[in-house]
Amino acid sequence: MAADKKQQYISERRVARKLALIAIYQWQMTDNSYEDIYFGLQEDISLSKDMLKADLAFFQALTKCAINKTDVIDAELKPFLDRDAEHLDQIERAVLRLATCELMHQPEVPYKVIVNEAVNLTKKFGADQAHKFVNGVLDKVGNKLRPDEAMTSAASKKAPKETITEVPKKAPKITTKEKSKRIPKRIPKVLLKKT
Repeated sequence: MAADKKQQYISERRVARKLALIAIYQWQMTDNSYEDIYFGLQEDISLSKDMLKADLAFFQALTKCAINKTDVIDAELKPFLDRDAEHLDQIERAVLRLATCELMHQPEVPYKVIVNEAVNLTKKFGADQAHKFVNGVLDKVGNKLRPDEAMTSAASKKAPKETITEVPKKAPKITTKEKSKRIPKRIPKVLLKKT
């Protein structure tokens, strides 16, 4: 039961991120208010269904942060961009703003999870290879904003992996006669029935 609740929580947050991305993108394109964008999402049939599945408090926090703190977010991103934020693709910019908000204000979410979710959103909505750019930028932003997590993550990558000290013995050869005993010659009809 606990695993189901955890999966539901993760799913609600994933849908909230998707909706926040759509809202931030729409805001970038139209400069509409948060309220107008929110009502627009509710009026859209498919998005209103997603609204019922989302963690709305999380959606609101991310969207309002991206809209109200654009200057702060863009300042965090600027050292890691090869061009001004205004010259980025709209989806890339929206994803970067969304994830940077989450990195700044959602410390309970591991930064690697935030980066992964942002990369997945970019793969779904962005240009063909945009996810690589987003991954690189957010990894650097995450290292800056959450240095303790970054050091822990780096240390676990550098830790020596378990090595095999002795060479495993070859498995004994199985004769054709032994194989025929192990593998049924035909699949029983009971297993072929569709349920």
